[in-house]
Amino acid sequence: MSIHELATLPALLAARATPIAGHVAGAGQSHQSHRSLILTVGLVVGILIVIAAIPLLIKKVKPNRVYGLTFVLAQESNRTWYAANQFFGACLLAAGLITVAGTLIIWGGKLFRSSNKGLLVVEALIVVAPAAIAYIVAAARYRSR
Repeated sequence: MSIHELATLPALLAARATPIAGHVAGAGQSHQSHRSLILTVGLVVGILIVIAAIPLLIKKVKPNRVYGLTFVLAQESNRTWYAANQFFGACLLAAGLITVAGTLIIWGGKLFRSSNKGLLVVEALIVVAPAAIAYIVAAARYRSR
């Protein structure tokens, strides 16, 4: 799959989730549309987490106060900055892949079909929990140094 195809994937999935113009959506179609939207957002967020992780992982992010483990700046060591953010990038990459995989499993396995509320809660956990755990693990490892 090319980068262009990967970039257009969320738009294609969202278009598929949108009811056809002029067509009155029944309750089942609306439910399915919301389900597809929730899963599309989860997939897009997972992909964005993976994309955000790559520059950190390959040590392309210079010390700054916005992107990465910014508290490492207080240690005033470029070596520490790059090591900490490389580890954080690896953790974020794993988190993003878990988010994408979890979303695809729910989508492909047709899980949580009866309740969009239940799906929304589970998908929010799949998106937030891995990224939060990635930050906590990386922060715990480098705050003590």
